[in-house]
Amino acid sequence: VCLQPCSMIIPSIPTNSMDMRANINVFIIGSPSCGKSSLCKAFCRFAYFPLSKKGISAPELANQIEQMEGMFSLSLEDFSNFLEEGGYEGVKVLEGAIGDEKEISRENMRHSAKTKTQAVSLICGTWTDLKKYSNFLKGGLLSRMSLLFISLNEQQRREKAIFINDSVGNKEEEVIESRMKQQ
Repeated sequence: VCLQPCSMIIPSIPTNSMDMRANINVFIIGSPSCGKSSLCKAFCRFAYFPLSKKGISAPELANQIEQMEGMFSLSLEDFSNFLEEGGYEGVKVLEGAIGDEKEISRENMRHSAKTKTQAVSLICGTWTDLKKYSNFLKGGLLSRMSLLFISLNEQQRREKAIFINDSVGNKEEEVIESRMKQQ
């Protein structure tokens, strides 16, 4: 994940028939409360041109990419929310933006636009999302991603539950400070 911003700024790698895109895109699959949202927030602090979303429609995604002139680091905290709002069209916009095409195009009665992209993406979802939306992923989105699976063991889940229960009612800063001291 830390190499994603670097991969965005290095040039494509020339091969015999075409240039191979060097960008790294990551799809994190994990159980609820395993840190996916926290990772997305941290990613946006060090990424170039962050575009952080929980859910977004396909036209709005294309519009924001166009406004950012095609240069962005997309952080989707919840893949299921993205699909609820963006659906298959949202997946196709994302495939075009982060795939080999490196462009999005959209056309309607009033507007026609093609935008070249230079982007990376960090997308998070749960095991249930992967199963429920597998038909959306068959078209090629997964082939453009590096998959990262997060699975907490019983001890890690227990420690997390105790930490959350002990932190109820505390201010966020106090919780972060106490966690930092524990580590």
